Amino acid sequence: MKTTSRSVRRLRRSLNPVRVGGALFVLVVVIVTILVPLLGLPDPQAQNIPEKLGGIGTPGHPLGTDRFGRDLLSRLLHGARIELVVSIGATAVALVVGVTLGMLGGFLGRFVETITMRTVDVILAFPPIVLALLIVTIYGPGIVTLIVTMGILFSPRFARLTYGQVVTVRNLEYVEASRVFGNSTLRTMLTVVLPNVAAPIIVQLPLTLATSILLESGLSYLGLGVVPPTPSWGLMVADGQRDMIANPALVALPSAVIVATILAFGLVGDILRDWLDPRRGMASNL
Repeated sequence: MKTTSRSVRRLRRSLNPVRVGGALFVLVVVIVTILVPLLGLPDPQAQNIPEKLGGIGTPGHPLGTDRFGRDLLSRLLHGARIELVVSIGATAVALVVGVTLGMLGGFLGRFVETITMRTVDVILAFPPIVLALLIVTIYGPGIVTLIVTMGILFSPRFARLTYGQVVTVRNLEYVEASRVFGNSTLRTMLTVVLPNVAAPIIVQLPLTLATSILLESGLSYLGLGVVPPTPSWGLMVADGQRDMIANPALVALPSAVIVATILAFGLVGDILRDWLDPRRGMASNL
């Protein structure tokens, strides 16, 4: 009970109006993404040339239309689904690959540590956007390519974080006790070590999601991400540039949504960091 009470107190201390607003924004984006097929919005890919470049407040199109007469609100909301699918998929790949490399290198040490950490160093040697451009150019744009590419690019942050945490705890008493009781190396890593190093990994998740959205938007903006006419926020910004004088909302709205979503995930990361780090809770009591 005391542990639960301390956890609740830390959670309360980690909250403020700005962070709560960010968390609520993320929750709204997730809910809308799930429910968007049920909202009765126009087909985001359906063209209606007579109604092209409609401004905000156009009848039947609350946020206006693009140069092909496609509904901007529908494209924004369906684009949110694409952004979340890509970012969650990439983060999941990065989590699995990175944590696996970090756990193996940190716990087994020696030869395995050399192989895993040098692999991470090779990936880190290339700027992410340059490596992403190279891979996408070779294999072609598409959602699957984006997920795998960004998952590989973001795996080093999880690998290094996990490695550092595992090295810190691998020789502690409770780990040695697990070995003494006859648990296998794999069982010890999964049931003893991983739960005790999970907090900073969890904190890293929303930050990686935010970075994934930014990178996906950038690649789509360059024409190397989501394939048209599938709606994507970065693609919407690129398309809207051609007609931004006639209808500034074509660029302003998707850009604002990208920025707001990235900031919101960052605020969620701040909440998790202050909540899951007991040292911050102790510092607050001094």
